Amino acid sequence: MSERDWILARLQPHQPYDAAEAEDLLAATAFVERNPDCFERTNRSGHLTGSAWVVNPKRDKVLLIHHKRLGIWIQPGGHADGEGHLLNVATRELHEEAGVPLAQITPVNDQLFDLDIHAYPRGKDGSVHLHLDCRFLLEVDDTAPLNRQVEEVHDCQWLTLDEAATLTPTDSSVHRMLAKTQQLSITKVA
Repeated sequence: MSERDWILARLQPHQPYDAAEAEDLLAATAFVERNPDCFERTNRSGHLTGSAWVVNPKRDKVLLIHHKRLGIWIQPGGHADGEGHLLNVATRELHEEAGVPLAQITPVNDQLFDLDIHAYPRGKDGSVHLHLDCRFLLEVDDTAPLNRQVEEVHDCQWLTLDEAATLTPTDSSVHRMLAKTQQLSITKVA
């Protein structure tokens, strides 16, 4: 299976949480189908990225980073740079940005947890490009050591769902993932 087929096999069955995610799902699927270089940051219009939505086993905390360039709290993630298996990208970025040991990272499954398309600043000239961000649900024990990547990350912390909601803009896709996590917490308790 090609890498484009691998991600299409995750996009096609994904159930969007809301209208915004449904719109992004249609756009991302079309983007992958028409762009053989969809995993490359050299695609100036945009490219796929992989992010880790990290929960603890109880599903009552999430791990967020404070991104230096963007100045906001978000999930770890980054460029694929040609790697089409975006779950691997998400895992690598979690390890690099928050210092979580690879042996302590457990993918909940290999399906998409969330999808978001957003504009990202390209450089000092003010230009932007699109990140088609494929987010995967990963589980890490919240006692695992953290060691932030100094170059890109101001801070990384385990936060309760309420704390994360307070630190992130209400119109961000982080709030959608928090709502999905709340549903996971209820399911896990039941």
